[in-house]
Amino acid sequence: MLRFCDNPEIVLPKTDDLSTIPGTWHIGHTKARCEKAFAVDMTALGVSYFLPMVERVTFSGGRKRRGMLPLFSSCVFFAGDELTRQQAMFTDRLCRVIEVDDQPRLIAGMSVILRALREKTPVESLLARVSQMEPFASMEIAPQLLFPAQWDPKLGIHVT
Repeated sequence: MLRFCDNPEIVLPKTDDLSTIPGTWHIGHTKARCEKAFAVDMTALGVSYFLPMVERVTFSGGRKRRGMLPLFSSCVFFAGDELTRQQAMFTDRLCRVIEVDDQPRLIAGMSVILRALREKTPVESLLARVSQMEPFASMEIAPQLLFPAQWDPKLGIHVT
C-alpha cells in the first residue's frame, strides 16, 4: 500500500469543474489493482484523469493506518483524443477502453462524485448516491468499501 501522501491526485488537472477539461472522456478498465499506477502513468503523460478515491482507516500491528481506496474497482476515467486513448493502452495497465456515448451525463455524474469527495461525504451516503446514478450503477464498487474490515479487540485481528 502506498503511503497516504504518495497517492495520486483524485483529478488531474486540479479542478472542481470536470466540464472544463478538454477532450472526450473514456473509461479505462484497468488490470486488477492497477488503478493508482495507471493514474501515475497518466500524470507522466500529461493526460487528464479522474480517479475517485475515498480514505480508508485500518488498524494493523496495533497501528492506525490511513490509505486511499479507489471507489470503483478497475476503473479510471480519462479525457483526450484518439492518440491519448492509444497512449493509455500502451501503458500496459489497461484491459480495454470503454467508449462513452453520453458525455454530458457522464461528466455530470463524475462532477457529483467529485463534489461529494471534496465535501468529505460519508462513504455510505456516497455509495447510495453512486448506485442511483445511471452511468455508474453497473460499475463494480470496491468490495472493501461495501464490507469494510473491522478490528476485533478480543481476537486482536481484523474480521470481515
